[in-house]
Amino acid sequence: MLAAHLIRKLAVPVAALALAAGCATVSVYEPRPSSEAPPDVRQSVLRQASEAYCRETRKKGLAVGQGGFGSIAGLLTGADETGAVYSDLILDANASPAATLERVRADVGDVTRGLQYLDELARAVLAQSVPSGSDVTEFEKALIHARQAREALSDALATTNVKLKTDYSIEGELEDLDRTLTRARVTADDLASALEPVGAFAQTLG
Repeated sequence: MLAAHLIRKLAVPVAALALAAGCATVSVYEPRPSSEAPPDVRQSVLRQASEAYCRETRKKGLAVGQGGFGSIAGLLTGADETGAVYSDLILDANASPAATLERVRADVGDVTRGLQYLDELARAVLAQSVPSGSDVTEFEKALIHARQAREALSDALATTNVKLKTDYSIEGELEDLDRTLTRARVTADDLASALEPVGAFAQTLG
């Protein structure tokens, strides 16, 4: 699962945050970073989490990534319609329609929880420091992947409806993911706005 993969990949850096905050346990979906934790540690966690999210959505066939800044613009305007790879995998599978629906629902939950985690990490960076250019870039890439995953999952649910001769509400199945995407888009705007213009330009050149 995507969320479980993030737990494994980020166990050390997230644990570092917990130690800095004096916490005995760490919740992947509800991080509580300390105001005393070094900014570079928090930003490193956000970058790593975003990169892991992108890798896992691509691995599942849920996304194909971005082709440049045009993809970011497409994401923000709702014009990104990428995501046929996952649907093709679902169609090629020999599983029953009911098992396919169960798989899609599990992947919807995984994609949603992973994005919720990224959003909380990004909000922690905003609350405690000035985000780096790489933080903003990697978070935007993760958003593109999440948007592509949403389209792929929607296509798969539509296919399952046809196979099962049912009328599952696609919007209802994706409601939590859509809310999370809306929040994350606002967070991406806030991250970009928080960059110092000179610093952001210098980091882009670097």
